[in-house]
Amino acid sequence: MAGRDVNATRWSHFRLELPSRFNVYGFLLGTTVCLAIAARAQRPMILLVGSAIVAAIIVAATWRRAGADAATDFFRTLAPKLDLEYVVRGALPPLTPLLSAGDSQELDHVMEGPLFGAQGGPLCTLGHYQFKTVQPSGEGGQRTIAHPFTIAAVEIDEALPVFHGVYLRRRPRIHIPGFLWDDWLARVHAEEVDLESSDFEERYELRAARDQDRMVLRELFSPSFIVWLSEHPLRPGFECKAGELVVFIPEHEGNAGRLTLFHEAAREVGRRVIAAVDAARSATPAA
Repeated sequence: MAGRDVNATRWSHFRLELPSRFNVYGFLLGTTVCLAIAARAQRPMILLVGSAIVAAIIVAATWRRAGADAATDFFRTLAPKLDLEYVVRGALPPLTPLLSAGDSQELDHVMEGPLFGAQGGPLCTLGHYQFKTVQPSGEGGQRTIAHPFTIAAVEIDEALPVFHGVYLRRRPRIHIPGFLWDDWLARVHAEEVDLESSDFEERYELRAARDQDRMVLRELFSPSFIVWLSEHPLRPGFECKAGELVVFIPEHEGNAGRLTLFHEAAREVGRRVIAAVDAARSATPAA
């Protein structure tokens, strides 16, 4: 049974998998190879050191597999509690800057379902997302840097003509391009928006497309929404563009309570965006 966090059953899986036939045969094969090399070189120490290295590799690989199995247990158990279905892996269209950032993207531990559960709503895809950037390193070498997030992507087709690009994220504290920080909004044609709230401005950075209706933006960022964002313990960010809403927090969250809180935050942001879309459509005269 999965527990409160993603590693709750890792030790159980590790104890079960370590003495597996695959590991035993792997250790015997590795030790045999070390024995042959030691005999040929007439150096017994090779057998001792080599066997220790083989054992360490097997233990590390087993611990890693146990972590993956524990994560599967965790998300498979958590999904129905959030009125979602665990589908393991998935992919999202690169419609927003975050979803198209970097040189490659991955989406794992995916849970899907209606945003508002039994009450319906647009499709929500919640999971561990990361984009990777390839940077030069050393003399002609390269290194790959992963930038992990926990995201909830929601398809809101009606938002397509209303929100041309709204991007809210935590105000960055560290700027080390390509390593600890990758400014995925640097390539976006957007302007920073000042909502005249010192608490909000200290915590968040808000940008909007240059052709974004500022009245609609003000409708979305009502005083109550600004307070809610400023006081939320997870400080979620979101992007809304091309009919896709993406709510996100940095890092891969693996705690059941915080993931539940994040899912509730995604629902709240979704409600706000849908309400703003409805208000904008009501204010537009029929053709």
